[in-house]
Amino acid sequence: MRIVNKISLWFIGLIIILGPACTYISYTGIKRSLYKREHAKLLGLNDRIANELRQGKTMDGFTTKEFGIQISTVTEAKNGSAPLIETLDCASQVSSFYEINGKTTRITTSSHQVNCSEILSGILYALLWKMILTLSLAAILATILSRRLLSSFKQTMAIIKDFDLKHKNELSLPTTSIKEFKELNHFVTSMATKAVADYASVKEFNENASHELRTPLAVLQTKLEMLTDTISSEKQIRLIGEMQGELEKLTRINKSLMLLTKLENNEFNKAKNIDIANVLTNCLPFHVDRAALKEIKIHSEITENDFALKIDPVLAEILINNLLSNAIGHNYQNGFVTIRLTPEKLQIQNTGQPLQVPPNELFQRFKKNNQCADSIGLGLSIVKQICDMNHYTINYKNDGEIHCVTVMINSEVKYSNQTEAITESKVHQLV
Repeated sequence: MRIVNKISLWFIGLIIILGPACTYISYTGIKRSLYKREHAKLLGLNDRIANELRQGKTMDGFTTKEFGIQISTVTEAKNGSAPLIETLDCASQVSSFYEINGKTTRITTSSHQVNCSEILSGILYALLWKMILTLSLAAILATILSRRLLSSFKQTMAIIKDFDLKHKNELSLPTTSIKEFKELNHFVTSMATKAVADYASVKEFNENASHELRTPLAVLQTKLEMLTDTISSEKQIRLIGEMQGELEKLTRINKSLMLLTKLENNEFNKAKNIDIANVLTNCLPFHVDRAALKEIKIHSEITENDFALKIDPVLAEILINNLLSNAIGHNYQNGFVTIRLTPEKLQIQNTGQPLQVPPNELFQRFKKNNQCADSIGLGLSIVKQICDMNHYTINYKNDGEIHCVTVMINSEVKYSNQTEAITESKVHQLV
Protein backbone atom coordinates (compact mmCIF):
# COMPACT_ATOMS: atom_id res chain seq x y z
CA MET A 1 0.00 0.00 0.00
CA ARG A 2 1.32 3.45 -0.91
CA ILE A 3 2.14 5.90 1.86
CA VAL A 4 -0.37 8.44 0.53
CA ASN A 5 -3.15 5.85 0.65
CA LYS A 6 -2.07 4.90 4.16
CA ILE A 7 -2.28 8.53 5.32
CA SER A 8 -5.64 8.96 3.61
CA LEU A 9 -7.06 5.90 5.36
CA TRP A 10 -5.89 7.20 8.73
CA PHE A 11 -7.42 10.59 7.93
CA ILE A 12 -10.73 9.00 6.91
CA GLY A 13 -10.75 6.83 10.03
CA LEU A 14 -10.17 9.91 12.19
CA ILE A 15 -13.10 11.69 10.53
CA ILE A 16 -15.37 8.68 11.05
CA ILE A 17 -14.46 8.55 14.75
CA LEU A 18 -14.70 12.29 15.39
CA GLY A 19 -17.85 12.81 13.29
CA PRO A 20 -20.37 11.32 15.77
CA ALA A 21 -18.61 12.96 18.73
CA CYS A 22 -18.72 16.37 17.06
CA THR A 23 -22.38 15.80 16.17
CA TYR A 24 -23.31 15.06 19.79
CA ILE A 25 -21.38 18.09 21.06
CA SER A 26 -23.01 20.36 18.46
CA TYR A 27 -26.47 19.00 19.19
CA THR A 28 -26.25 19.45 22.97
CA GLY A 29 -24.63 22.88 22.60
CA ILE A 30 -27.30 24.19 20.22
CA LYS A 31 -30.09 22.73 22.36
CA ARG A 32 -28.71 24.32 25.53
CA SER A 33 -28.28 27.70 23.84
CA LEU A 34 -31.83 27.69 22.48
CA TYR A 35 -33.34 26.84 25.86
CA LYS A 36 -31.19 29.40 27.66
CA ARG A 37 -32.17 32.15 25.26
CA GLU A 38 -35.84 31.22 25.44
CA HIS A 39 -35.84 31.13 29.27
CA ALA A 40 -34.21 34.58 29.41
CA LYS A 41 -36.83 35.91 27.03
CA LEU A 42 -39.71 34.54 29.13
CA LEU A 43 -38.22 35.89 32.37
CA GLY A 44 -37.97 39.34 30.81
CA LEU A 45 -41.56 39.08 29.60
CA ASN A 46 -42.72 38.17 33.13
CA ASP A 47 -40.94 41.22 34.58
CA ARG A 48 -42.52 43.51 31.98
CA ILE A 49 -46.01 42.12 32.67
CA ALA A 50 -45.52 42.59 36.41
CA ASN A 51 -44.49 46.24 35.94
CA GLU A 52 -47.51 46.91 33.76
CA LEU A 53 -49.83 45.29 36.33
CA ARG A 54 -48.41 47.55 39.03
CA GLN A 55 -49.22 50.49 36.77
CA GLY A 56 -52.88 49.48 36.65
CA LYS A 57 -53.16 47.50 33.45
CA THR A 58 -55.83 44.79 33.62
CA MET A 59 -55.19 41.10 33.03
CA ASP A 60 -57.36 41.00 29.96
CA GLY A 61 -54.97 43.30 28.14
CA PHE A 62 -52.19 40.73 27.97
CA THR A 63 -52.75 38.68 24.84
CA THR A 64 -50.15 37.51 22.30
CA LYS A 65 -49.90 34.87 19.61
CA GLU A 66 -46.24 34.15 20.28
CA PHE A 67 -46.43 33.46 23.99
CA GLY A 68 -48.91 31.83 26.29
CA ILE A 69 -49.63 34.03 29.36
CA GLN A 70 -51.36 33.04 32.56
CA ILE A 71 -51.80 35.41 35.53
CA SER A 72 -53.16 34.16 38.83
CA THR A 73 -53.23 35.15 42.48
CA VAL A 74 -51.76 32.69 44.99
CA THR A 75 -52.68 32.52 48.62
CA GLU A 76 -49.31 31.40 49.89
CA ALA A 77 -46.68 34.06 50.16
CA LYS A 78 -44.08 33.28 47.46
CA ASN A 79 -42.93 36.78 46.69
CA GLY A 80 -39.25 36.76 45.84
CA SER A 81 -39.15 33.03 45.27
CA ALA A 82 -36.97 31.74 42.46
CA PRO A 83 -38.77 31.36 39.12
CA LEU A 84 -40.08 27.95 38.19
CA ILE A 85 -38.66 26.83 34.84
CA GLU A 86 -40.08 23.83 33.00
CA THR A 87 -38.66 22.50 29.76
CA LEU A 88 -40.82 20.29 27.59
CA ASP A 89 -40.00 18.62 24.28
CA CYS A 90 -41.14 21.50 22.11
CA ALA A 91 -41.90 24.23 24.64
CA SER A 92 -40.54 26.15 27.61
CA GLN A 93 -42.56 27.51 30.54
CA VAL A 94 -41.41 30.04 33.17
CA SER A 95 -43.43 30.99 36.29
CA SER A 96 -42.43 34.08 38.33
CA PHE A 97 -43.95 35.42 41.62
CA TYR A 98 -44.42 39.15 42.33
CA GLU A 99 -46.01 41.34 45.07
CA ILE A 100 -48.63 43.43 43.26
CA ASN A 101 -51.14 45.64 45.14
CA GLY A 102 -50.52 43.72 48.34
CA LYS A 103 -51.16 40.33 46.76
CA THR A 104 -48.81 37.59 45.56
CA THR A 105 -49.29 37.20 41.84
CA ARG A 106 -48.03 34.30 39.73
CA ILE A 107 -47.18 35.12 36.13
CA THR A 108 -46.62 32.12 33.87
CA THR A 109 -45.46 32.48 30.29
CA SER A 110 -44.73 29.74 27.76
CA SER A 111 -43.48 29.55 24.19
CA HIS A 112 -43.07 26.96 21.49
CA GLN A 113 -39.67 26.30 19.86
CA VAL A 114 -38.03 24.09 17.28
CA ASN A 115 -38.36 20.35 17.87
CA CYS A 116 -35.09 18.74 19.05
CA SER A 117 -35.39 15.95 16.48
CA GLU A 118 -35.46 18.59 13.74
CA ILE A 119 -32.26 20.09 15.15
CA LEU A 120 -30.61 16.67 15.18
CA SER A 121 -31.71 15.83 11.65
CA GLY A 122 -30.34 19.17 10.44
CA ILE A 123 -27.00 18.54 12.10
CA LEU A 124 -26.78 15.02 10.68
CA TYR A 125 -27.61 16.32 7.21
CA ALA A 126 -24.87 18.93 7.49
CA LEU A 127 -22.44 16.31 8.83
CA LEU A 128 -23.16 13.97 5.94
CA TRP A 129 -22.33 16.61 3.36
CA LYS A 130 -19.31 17.66 5.36
CA MET A 131 -17.95 14.12 5.33
CA ILE A 132 -18.63 13.70 1.61
CA LEU A 133 -16.79 16.93 0.82
CA THR A 134 -13.96 16.04 3.19
CA LEU A 135 -13.47 12.58 1.69
CA SER A 136 -13.56 13.99 -1.83
CA LEU A 137 -11.00 16.60 -0.87
CA ALA A 138 -8.82 13.92 0.77
CA ALA A 139 -8.85 11.86 -2.43
CA ILE A 140 -7.90 14.90 -4.52
CA LEU A 141 -5.15 15.90 -2.11
CA ALA A 142 -3.81 12.33 -2.07
CA THR A 143 -3.49 12.40 -5.85
CA ILE A 144 -1.78 15.79 -5.77
CA LEU A 145 0.60 14.71 -2.99
CA SER A 146 1.45 11.53 -4.85
CA ARG A 147 2.34 13.47 -7.99
CA ARG A 148 4.01 16.49 -6.42
CA LEU A 149 5.53 15.73 -3.03
CA LEU A 150 6.47 12.10 -3.77
CA SER A 151 7.78 12.66 -7.29
CA SER A 152 11.38 13.00 -6.09
CA PHE A 153 11.01 9.83 -4.00
CA LYS A 154 9.75 7.90 -7.04
CA GLN A 155 12.67 9.18 -9.12
CA THR A 156 15.07 8.09 -6.39
CA MET A 157 13.57 4.60 -6.33
CA ALA A 158 13.82 4.31 -10.12
CA ILE A 159 17.50 5.33 -10.04
CA ILE A 160 18.26 2.83 -7.26
CA LYS A 161 16.60 0.01 -9.24
CA ASP A 162 18.82 0.75 -12.27
CA PHE A 163 21.98 1.06 -10.17
CA ASP A 164 24.66 -1.49 -11.04
CA LEU A 165 27.82 -2.01 -9.02
CA LYS A 166 29.76 -3.20 -12.05
CA HIS A 167 29.41 0.14 -13.85
CA LYS A 168 30.94 2.04 -10.91
CA ASN A 169 28.75 5.04 -11.63
CA GLU A 170 27.93 7.49 -8.86
CA LEU A 171 24.29 7.94 -7.98
CA SER A 172 22.80 11.20 -9.17
CA LEU A 173 19.63 11.61 -7.13
CA PRO A 174 17.06 14.40 -7.71
CA THR A 175 17.08 17.45 -5.47
CA THR A 176 14.18 17.96 -3.09
CA SER A 177 13.08 20.53 -0.51
CA ILE A 178 11.68 17.90 1.88
CA LYS A 179 14.02 17.28 4.80
CA GLU A 180 13.28 13.56 5.15
CA PHE A 181 13.90 12.92 1.45
CA LYS A 182 17.16 14.88 1.64
CA GLU A 183 18.33 12.65 4.47
CA LEU A 184 17.27 9.55 2.50
CA ASN A 185 19.15 10.68 -0.61
CA HIS A 186 22.27 11.43 1.42
CA PHE A 187 22.16 8.01 3.08
CA VAL A 188 21.54 6.15 -0.20
CA THR A 189 24.34 8.03 -1.96
CA SER A 190 26.87 7.31 0.80
CA MET A 191 25.87 3.63 0.94
CA ALA A 192 26.10 3.27 -2.84
CA THR A 193 29.56 4.85 -2.87
CA LYS A 194 30.71 2.48 -0.14
CA ALA A 195 29.16 -0.52 -1.94
CA VAL A 196 30.98 0.35 -5.17
CA ALA A 197 34.28 0.68 -3.32
CA ASP A 198 33.75 -2.61 -1.46
CA TYR A 199 32.75 -4.40 -4.65
CA ALA A 200 35.86 -3.19 -6.46
CA SER A 201 38.04 -4.19 -3.50
CA VAL A 202 36.56 -7.69 -3.22
CA LYS A 203 36.73 -8.24 -6.97
CA GLU A 204 40.38 -7.18 -7.08
CA PHE A 205 41.19 -9.43 -4.13
CA ASN A 206 39.50 -12.45 -5.73
CA GLU A 207 41.28 -11.90 -9.01
CA ASN A 208 44.64 -11.45 -7.31
CA ALA A 209 44.10 -14.43 -5.04
CA SER A 210 43.14 -16.69 -7.94
CA HIS A 211 46.13 -15.56 -9.99
CA GLU A 212 48.59 -15.86 -7.13
CA LEU A 213 47.33 -19.32 -6.14
CA ARG A 214 47.31 -20.65 -9.68
CA THR A 215 51.01 -20.20 -10.25
CA PRO A 216 52.37 -21.93 -7.11
CA LEU A 217 49.85 -24.75 -7.54
CA ALA A 218 51.07 -25.36 -11.08
CA VAL A 219 54.69 -25.23 -9.93
CA LEU A 220 54.02 -27.70 -7.13
CA GLN A 221 52.27 -30.05 -9.54
CA THR A 222 55.21 -29.94 -11.94
CA LYS A 223 57.79 -30.47 -9.18
CA LEU A 224 55.90 -33.46 -7.86
CA GLU A 225 55.77 -35.01 -11.32
CA MET A 226 59.52 -34.49 -11.69
CA LEU A 227 60.10 -35.94 -8.23
CA THR A 228 58.10 -39.03 -9.12
CA ASP A 229 60.48 -39.81 -11.97
CA THR A 230 63.47 -39.81 -9.59
CA ILE A 231 62.00 -42.03 -6.85
CA SER A 232 61.81 -45.80 -7.04
CA SER A 233 60.25 -46.54 -3.66
CA GLU A 234 56.62 -47.58 -4.02
CA LYS A 235 55.74 -46.04 -0.67
CA GLN A 236 57.19 -42.66 -1.64
CA ILE A 237 55.53 -42.83 -5.04
CA ARG A 238 52.21 -43.54 -3.31
CA LEU A 239 52.67 -40.56 -0.98
CA ILE A 240 53.54 -38.27 -3.88
CA GLY A 241 50.46 -39.53 -5.72
CA GLU A 242 48.31 -38.62 -2.76
CA MET A 243 49.90 -35.17 -2.67
CA GLN A 244 49.19 -34.73 -6.38
CA GLY A 245 45.56 -35.71 -5.79
CA GLU A 246 45.19 -33.12 -3.05
CA LEU A 247 46.84 -30.49 -5.25
CA GLU A 248 44.43 -31.28 -8.08
CA LYS A 249 41.54 -31.01 -5.62
CA LEU A 250 42.83 -27.65 -4.38
CA THR A 251 43.12 -26.46 -7.98
CA ARG A 252 39.52 -27.47 -8.67
CA ILE A 253 38.35 -25.67 -5.53
CA ASN A 254 40.17 -22.52 -6.62
CA LYS A 255 38.61 -22.61 -10.09
CA SER A 256 35.14 -23.38 -8.73
CA LEU A 257 35.24 -20.58 -6.16
CA MET A 258 36.36 -18.13 -8.81
CA LEU A 259 33.52 -19.28 -11.05
CA LEU A 260 31.00 -18.83 -8.23
CA THR A 261 32.34 -15.34 -7.58
CA LYS A 262 31.93 -14.41 -11.23
CA LEU A 263 28.42 -15.83 -11.24
CA GLU A 264 27.45 -13.83 -8.14
CA ASN A 265 28.90 -10.69 -9.75
CA ASN A 266 26.87 -11.31 -12.94
CA GLU A 267 29.98 -11.28 -15.11
CA PHE A 268 28.40 -13.74 -17.55
CA ASN A 269 25.99 -11.46 -19.39
CA LYS A 270 26.36 -12.59 -23.01
CA ALA A 271 23.14 -14.55 -23.17
CA LYS A 272 21.89 -15.55 -26.60
CA ASN A 273 19.66 -18.18 -28.16
CA ILE A 274 21.54 -21.46 -28.44
CA ASP A 275 20.63 -25.00 -29.42
CA ILE A 276 20.76 -26.67 -26.00
CA ALA A 277 20.30 -30.10 -27.57
CA ASN A 278 23.46 -29.57 -29.62
CA VAL A 279 25.36 -28.44 -26.51
CA LEU A 280 24.26 -31.57 -24.66
CA THR A 281 25.24 -33.80 -27.57
CA ASN A 282 28.70 -32.19 -27.72
CA CYS A 283 29.26 -32.53 -23.95
CA LEU A 284 28.31 -36.22 -23.69
CA PRO A 285 31.44 -37.71 -25.35
CA PHE A 286 33.73 -36.09 -22.74
CA HIS A 287 32.06 -38.18 -20.00
CA VAL A 288 31.91 -41.51 -21.82
CA ASP A 289 35.39 -42.71 -20.83
CA ARG A 290 34.82 -41.87 -17.17
CA ALA A 291 31.51 -43.73 -17.21
CA ALA A 292 33.16 -46.71 -18.91
CA LEU A 293 35.56 -47.13 -15.98
CA LYS A 294 32.55 -47.88 -13.76
CA GLU A 295 30.67 -49.70 -16.56
CA ILE A 296 27.87 -47.11 -16.27
CA LYS A 297 25.34 -47.13 -19.10
CA ILE A 298 24.29 -43.69 -20.37
CA HIS A 299 20.97 -43.21 -22.16
CA SER A 300 19.93 -39.92 -23.74
CA GLU A 301 16.38 -39.05 -24.73
CA ILE A 302 16.47 -35.79 -26.65
CA THR A 303 13.36 -34.33 -28.25
CA GLU A 304 13.79 -33.84 -31.97
CA ASN A 305 11.99 -30.48 -32.00
CA ASP A 306 14.20 -27.54 -32.88
CA PHE A 307 14.08 -25.29 -29.80
CA ALA A 308 16.39 -22.60 -28.46
CA LEU A 309 17.45 -21.64 -24.95
CA LYS A 310 18.55 -18.10 -24.09
CA ILE A 311 21.67 -18.47 -21.95
CA ASP A 312 25.35 -17.64 -22.02
CA PRO A 313 26.98 -20.47 -24.06
CA VAL A 314 29.77 -20.89 -21.49
CA LEU A 315 27.26 -21.24 -18.67
CA ALA A 316 25.24 -23.76 -20.70
CA GLU A 317 28.30 -26.00 -21.03
CA ILE A 318 29.18 -25.62 -17.34
CA LEU A 319 25.61 -26.45 -16.33
CA ILE A 320 25.46 -29.64 -18.40
CA ASN A 321 29.01 -30.78 -17.60
CA ASN A 322 28.51 -30.32 -13.86
CA LEU A 323 25.25 -32.27 -13.89
CA LEU A 324 26.80 -35.10 -15.91
CA SER A 325 29.93 -35.15 -13.77
CA ASN A 326 27.80 -35.26 -10.62
CA ALA A 327 25.66 -38.11 -11.98
CA ILE A 328 28.70 -40.19 -12.96
CA GLY A 329 30.97 -39.31 -10.04
CA HIS A 330 28.41 -40.27 -7.41
CA ASN A 331 27.28 -43.40 -9.25
CA TYR A 332 28.33 -46.96 -8.47
CA GLN A 333 29.63 -49.87 -10.53
CA ASN A 334 27.26 -51.07 -13.30
CA GLY A 335 24.87 -48.20 -12.64
CA PHE A 336 23.05 -46.07 -15.21
CA VAL A 337 22.50 -42.43 -16.17
CA THR A 338 19.41 -41.33 -18.09
CA ILE A 339 19.29 -37.89 -19.73
CA ARG A 340 15.98 -36.43 -20.89
CA LEU A 341 15.75 -33.13 -22.73
CA THR A 342 12.46 -31.49 -23.77
CA PRO A 343 11.52 -27.88 -24.49
CA GLU A 344 10.29 -27.65 -20.90
CA LYS A 345 12.99 -29.35 -18.87
CA LEU A 346 16.38 -31.01 -18.63
CA GLN A 347 16.30 -34.09 -16.41
CA ILE A 348 19.19 -36.32 -15.37
CA GLN A 349 18.46 -39.51 -13.48
CA ASN A 350 21.14 -41.79 -12.08
CA THR A 351 21.81 -44.55 -9.60
CA GLY A 352 23.86 -43.93 -6.47
CA GLN A 353 24.10 -44.39 -2.75
CA PRO A 354 21.01 -43.23 -0.76
CA LEU A 355 21.25 -39.68 0.55
CA GLN A 356 22.20 -39.09 4.15
CA VAL A 357 21.23 -35.39 4.02
CA PRO A 358 18.13 -33.56 2.69
CA PRO A 359 18.38 -33.12 -1.12
CA ASN A 360 18.08 -29.32 -1.04
CA GLU A 361 21.14 -29.04 1.21
CA LEU A 362 23.34 -30.42 -1.59
CA PHE A 363 22.97 -27.07 -3.39
CA GLN A 364 24.93 -25.41 -0.58
CA ARG A 365 28.66 -24.85 -0.86
CA PHE A 366 30.91 -27.73 0.27
CA LYS A 367 27.85 -29.79 1.20
CA LYS A 368 28.30 -33.45 0.23
CA ASN A 369 26.41 -36.67 0.86
CA ASN A 370 29.64 -38.27 2.01
CA GLN A 371 32.10 -35.76 3.50
CA CYS A 372 34.99 -38.19 2.93
CA ALA A 373 34.37 -38.44 -0.83
CA ASP A 374 36.75 -36.98 -3.42
CA SER A 375 34.14 -34.46 -4.55
CA ILE A 376 34.81 -30.84 -3.54
CA GLY A 377 31.10 -30.16 -2.95
CA LEU A 378 30.77 -27.16 -5.28
CA GLY A 379 29.34 -28.69 -8.47
CA LEU A 380 25.66 -28.42 -7.57
CA SER A 381 26.24 -25.00 -5.97
CA ILE A 382 27.47 -23.76 -9.36
CA VAL A 383 24.49 -25.38 -11.09
CA LYS A 384 22.09 -23.71 -8.64
CA GLN A 385 23.75 -20.32 -9.17
CA ILE A 386 23.46 -20.64 -12.95
CA CYS A 387 19.78 -21.61 -12.66
CA ASP A 388 19.07 -18.64 -10.38
CA MET A 389 20.81 -16.27 -12.80
CA ASN A 390 18.66 -17.46 -15.71
CA HIS A 391 15.45 -17.83 -13.68
CA TYR A 392 15.34 -21.61 -14.01
CA THR A 393 13.83 -23.85 -11.36
CA ILE A 394 15.98 -26.77 -10.20
CA ASN A 395 14.75 -29.68 -8.13
CA TYR A 396 16.54 -32.66 -6.60
CA LYS A 397 14.57 -35.81 -5.73
CA ASN A 398 15.87 -39.03 -4.24
CA ASP A 399 14.10 -42.36 -3.91
CA GLY A 400 16.47 -44.87 -2.37
CA GLU A 401 19.29 -45.45 -4.86
CA ILE A 402 17.59 -43.42 -7.63
CA HIS A 403 18.56 -39.76 -7.87
CA CYS A 404 16.85 -37.27 -10.18
CA VAL A 405 17.82 -33.64 -10.89
CA THR A 406 15.32 -31.63 -12.94
CA VAL A 407 15.93 -28.18 -14.40
CA MET A 408 12.80 -26.42 -15.71
CA ILE A 409 14.23 -24.45 -18.63
CA ASN A 410 11.03 -23.40 -20.50
CA SER A 411 12.96 -22.86 -23.72
CA GLU A 412 11.63 -20.84 -26.63
CA VAL A 413 10.57 -22.81 -29.71
CA LYS A 414 12.25 -21.37 -32.78
CA TYR A 415 9.60 -22.09 -35.39
CA SER A 416 5.93 -21.24 -34.82
CA ASN A 417 4.69 -23.83 -37.32
CA GLN A 418 5.98 -26.69 -35.21
CA THR A 419 3.41 -28.81 -33.49
CA GLU A 420 3.05 -28.56 -29.73
CA ALA A 421 3.32 -32.31 -29.25
CA ILE A 422 6.75 -33.68 -28.46
CA THR A 423 8.08 -35.89 -31.18
CA GLU A 424 9.22 -39.36 -30.49
CA SER A 425 12.39 -39.30 -28.40
CA LYS A 426 15.51 -40.82 -29.78
CA VAL A 427 17.29 -43.05 -27.33
CA HIS A 428 21.08 -43.29 -27.62
CA GLN A 429 22.97 -45.92 -25.72
CA LEU A 430 26.47 -44.51 -25.54
CA VAL A 431 27.98 -47.08 -23.18
